[in-house]
Amino acid sequence: VEKPLAMNAADSQYILDEFKKKGVQLTVGYMMKYHNLHVKAKEILKNGGIGDPVDVRAQFSCWYPDIPNAWRQKKALGGGGSIMDLGVHCIELIQSLLDEKFTDVKALYGTKTFNYEVEDSAVIIFRTESGVLGHIDVNFNIPDNASESKLEIYGTKGYIICKNTLAQEEKGSLSYLYSPQGDYSAMQNRTTDKPQDFFGEEGDLYLKQLNCFVKTVKSGKPDYKFAEDAVEVQRVVDKIYSE
Repeated sequence: VEKPLAMNAADSQYILDEFKKKGVQLTVGYMMKYHNLHVKAKEILKNGGIGDPVDVRAQFSCWYPDIPNAWRQKKALGGGGSIMDLGVHCIELIQSLLDEKFTDVKALYGTKTFNYEVEDSAVIIFRTESGVLGHIDVNFNIPDNASESKLEIYGTKGYIICKNTLAQEEKGSLSYLYSPQGDYSAMQNRTTDKPQDFFGEEGDLYLKQLNCFVKTVKSGKPDYKFAEDAVEVQRVVDKIYSE
């Protein structure tokens, strides 16, 4: 099914429970985890390539002006605006990369530029189970060519910076720097260490997602991890909208 799984966590959990009762495979359309550069980022993190992650930043936007009868601009049909449409992708991807849940989440959001009833601007701040802090910016009011759709992960020994990877295509770049600090420097002089650069492989994210789904179905053993992750995303969104 497409993302988000449902309007809220309770409905999402109900859907998942029904699929589990019948032993039928269920997955949800969060395709960005299949991007080769996000796979690379997860590999680096798993191998301790930036030390302990401490800070995450994600910025995802699109230009989405007032459009007559657009369902995403109606709260009763879409459930929300930039958070429900774009923010859920960021939440799902960050939790997948770090392999941990958000424990605390707050947000400021509103409709600043357009006239529809759902939010066109939002800033989400969060803390994960291990104490990683981060923020997510999601907007419907930034021109497409004015946004790099960045994902940045900083750790005690380096960074991972992805540009233009928060998208529907397998494009963009990933810069990876391993640069342990060592002793404290009172001058805080910045080095010019050169990162390693990796690039999108131009694959089809949706086809990769479908192939994973087909492989699971053919195995005869349903795997609900991605659906469970989607339910968790809606729990986070519920917290945001309940404030």
